[in-house]
Amino acid sequence: MGGAGLLLGTESTLLASRFHRDSVACETPVSLASTVAVTAVRPVIFLIMLALKAAEYVMVVFSGFSPRLPQATVLRRRPVHAATTLTEGGSEHFSADGTLIESYASMKSFRPKDEDDNNDGDGNGWADFRGKKRSNDTHESQTDPDARLIRKGKGREAKLAFIANALTENRNGLVVGFGLELADGRAERDGALDLLETAVGGGRRVTLGVDKNYDTREFVKMCRDLNVVPHVAQNVTNRRSAIDRRTTRHPGYEVSQRKRRRIEQVFGWLKSAANLRKSRYSGRPKTAFFATLAVASYNLLRIARLTAAPT
Repeated sequence: MGGAGLLLGTESTLLASRFHRDSVACETPVSLASTVAVTAVRPVIFLIMLALKAAEYVMVVFSGFSPRLPQATVLRRRPVHAATTLTEGGSEHFSADGTLIESYASMKSFRPKDEDDNNDGDGNGWADFRGKKRSNDTHESQTDPDARLIRKGKGREAKLAFIANALTENRNGLVVGFGLELADGRAERDGALDLLETAVGGGRRVTLGVDKNYDTREFVKMCRDLNVVPHVAQNVTNRRSAIDRRTTRHPGYEVSQRKRRRIEQVFGWLKSAANLRKSRYSGRPKTAFFATLAVASYNLLRIARLTAAPT
């Protein structure tokens, strides 16, 4: 599900265009977007209705079809440039970042891969793991095998989680790429490159604002191969940065570093309004499916505000 469409295909792109084009009052898109966001438990109902232009749906049919929704064609299409529906020629300045989404599984489910099913004294068959060294190479969650043990930073606790990567355009703050990856040390950088390649495709020259975690020679080189100017926050703690004054001297670098912080608004909305701080589903596909729909809801709300009639 990495990089699944955010306005979810051509039909939703047309919907966004209609928001921008129609001269009707703003209440219609705001009401629709608000309804999608408030009912975040099942926003897929509204999106599928819009995509298929259906006047109504039968709940029995929908319930039988829902297990196959993560594999639906409309959700496997490439990301769309939502910003191009609001600005002529699209955006040339982007930001990327990643965040942790906690897994549905508990830490007690993180057991050795070669462990048998014998009861070690715990009431549920899981012994106390205190004082034992655990890693993703030797252990695996029995509840969610896709979850990986990762810590957000030094001195922070380790959690079973996924990495959610987002790519936003700086002009309107819309998400133009999103993916949920297995958590490891390279997931944020690799995910950002995948989203860039899909959204930009090595065509026109664009800029990308990112934080210190992306300040590696490999990431900077691959960005330049995609015709992307890497406006990377320099990490000079006991090391040399992968960029120098040839990049940082331009005024656009400072602007990118300031604008990139707006992507935190997306993650904050997902973890609060969309209740995605911790997944309610087991497995990466289902979590990625729900997260993609939540991001689509965020874009709908954002588009509604951007296209609101001036008061």
